[in-house]
Amino acid sequence: MQNVAFKKLVFGTVAALAVSGAAHTAEAAFINSWQFTVASDWKNTTWSDDAGPKSYVPKNPNVVNNALPNGEDQNGAGNYDILKWGTPATSSGQSFLAVDDVHTNIAVTNDLAGAAGSSVFHGNYKQHASQNYAYEKWLDTTVLQASITITPNVPGAPELGPVTRDFEIEFKETTNEMPLGECAGDFTGDVTPCPDWFNISLTNASFDLMIDFTIYTFTLVFDLENSTFLRADYDGNSATVWTAENELSRLATRVIVTSRVPEPGAVGLLGAGLLGLGLAVRRRRKN
Repeated sequence: MQNVAFKKLVFGTVAALAVSGAAHTAEAAFINSWQFTVASDWKNTTWSDDAGPKSYVPKNPNVVNNALPNGEDQNGAGNYDILKWGTPATSSGQSFLAVDDVHTNIAVTNDLAGAAGSSVFHGNYKQHASQNYAYEKWLDTTVLQASITITPNVPGAPELGPVTRDFEIEFKETTNEMPLGECAGDFTGDVTPCPDWFNISLTNASFDLMIDFTIYTFTLVFDLENSTFLRADYDGNSATVWTAENELSRLATRVIVTSRVPEPGAVGLLGAGLLGLGLAVRRRRKN
């Protein structure tokens, strides 16, 4: 999958380099590593009616802060974009989803271990369910928007992007009256209350860039070794993440960059396109 605007930007950049006399040969320089910066935001949030007929939408639910609502600084950078809701039933505070507001790292091409990406945090804490009193509604759906800016680690390389990817999240805050054996998700046991869960779309988890006749694929994957949650169920297009009551869960990610050379026909089409762009630039300069 490829962002069209970003594709045009990359093609234009390569054409401009060719016209200006920069190195552009059949055996172009391979880009071994990349600096990437991910800026994250919550958008298109909706609120559930599950909290009762007198519940209301949370006031100022989306904030940027230097710590999570429970006071922890999990990423060590002190920057979080936070979505919080609910009227606390315990001293633990409101429930929340949070993501690293800005995250920067270096990814090495074809290193399948990848580089640490942004993390999503869920504070799963008991909230009041409105009956005769008014309480804040709970989260129903939201969209995690990630804007990715990439810079090849080669001298004089331009900053590319941002590429914007949207990850749709359907959230379920469960009540705490049912025993675990009666919860969704086929859990076993009869003491622990039902876990919360959120389903996150993975359809936008990768994109391609073609630079100097090499296709680089950037893919976002879950980093299970650095994540803490009850369980994650995958179906190929999405993942359902189950989180324990009264705990902070973390869904960590990694960014993997791979490379491949396109088929000769695709290279020919690309070359013709770049030649056309180069000629157009020359004509404009002559005029």
